[in-house]
Amino acid sequence: MSEASVQKNSFVLYKKHPARIAEVSAKKILVQMASGKSVSVRPKDVTLLHPGPLSSMAQLSSVEGDLDTARELLAGETT
Repeated sequence: MSEASVQKNSFVLYKKHPARIAEVSAKKILVQMASGKSVSVRPKDVTLLHPGPLSSMAQLSSVEGDLDTARELLAGETT
């Protein structure tokens, strides 16, 4: 990920887990994991999912519904 696209409060993946960018410095970024743990990482270690703003991980809502029904509806389709 280029440093120009790394912004505070972006929604990212870090080691296949959702995270929020809490702080951005010259060479490192501080990501806040859904568990509340914060980790200092290199910008290339995260994948941008959405530019945000996401002020806290609590803003995300869980997806509710029947996964089997959704799978049946989308079977053989391109999404």
